[in-house]
Amino acid sequence: MENPDVFLEDNVMIDKYMVTGKLGNGAFSTIYNAKNVRNNDPVIIKTENVDDEIGLLKHEASMYLRLRNVSGMLLIKWYGVVDDWRCLVLPYAGRSLDKLIVTNPAVRMNIFSQIVNALESIHMMGVIHRDIKPANILIDEEGTCRLVDFGLSSMIWQTYGGHIEKKTNQTIIGSPAYVSINIHEGINPSRRDDLESLCYVYMYLKKKSLPWSSFATKYIHEIKQNLLHYCSDYGDAVLAVIWEYVRKIKFSEDPNYKIITDVLEHEIAGLDKEKEVSDVVDYESDSDGEEIVP
Repeated sequence: MENPDVFLEDNVMIDKYMVTGKLGNGAFSTIYNAKNVRNNDPVIIKTENVDDEIGLLKHEASMYLRLRNVSGMLLIKWYGVVDDWRCLVLPYAGRSLDKLIVTNPAVRMNIFSQIVNALESIHMMGVIHRDIKPANILIDEEGTCRLVDFGLSSMIWQTYGGHIEKKTNQTIIGSPAYVSINIHEGINPSRRDDLESLCYVYMYLKKKSLPWSSFATKYIHEIKQNLLHYCSDYGDAVLAVIWEYVRKIKFSEDPNYKIITDVLEHEIAGLDKEKEVSDVVDYESDSDGEEIVP
């Protein structure tokens, strides 16, 4: 196959999975909707050319295998090479958060709490995600969230068992809108940076934008340092508390994930909610076709 779009030809099969349409293009891969022809279960298929020297899809598959015993982690359905394309088959697990506007603050905080717990689990397995952003978090109709896309992930522990060493003058890896201030300053990522990126995801969910969305990368660093000002504008005191804690975590320090989830649970308990936190089954569309989670 010279071009991955040949996967869109009639009845293309990858193992027992039939491609049904194109879902989109990632930074390093093409993604398709597909189904298991034996039971019609929906799946997604990520493809990458075997000539890609970086080999992020192969790395991602290895990370899913490493994390296969983590609760809520997607389990690989199939991985292999079809002609000139590496193919990773994963179960369909819902919509990505970049497609949603979450209007219910309790739902936003519940999403935040779920991903904090997920990050604690993968960090305990020695993995840093390194690309936390709305497009890499899925939510299903029951409100269950899952982290995906481990192509940029790396290990926390060195071969001999110690924590990775702090380095400087590093290039930015990840999405500039969501990387931590430390990453902007050229420091290599550790667990704290996944958590800081999640703060920016939480901020995005309220308005489907960030205060620095229209700015070039070189200005985003400065704007993020004034986040407390924007927390006030967004009317979100809970984010300010969590962000201040996360910013104080040292490079090799074990984050206290419970501090974050306790803050969120306390806020959720104090809300006068019209809907349960898990009630994200029904969606509406605004004029731009974006789905709104009430």
